[in-house]
Amino acid sequence: MWSLDEGGENQAGKNHMIWGIAGMLVMVSVWGIIGLIENTFGIGRVGGTDVSRLQDITAPANFGGQ
Repeated sequence: MWSLDEGGENQAGKNHMIWGIAGMLVMVSVWGIIGLIENTFGIGRVGGTDVSRLQDITAPANFGGQ
């Protein structure tokens, strides 16, 4: 910030900032597209991880060598 009027290294810093912002925009766009697809086709999970089916799981009769 102190040497903005000088040349050289500040151009490389500006390029890093621009590419960083561009990368964040790409990530947010992909996140939005995935959300749109989930909402359109109804394939998203409501409330996080779906663990409701874990109650229905039973171990096989010979589980654990019994």
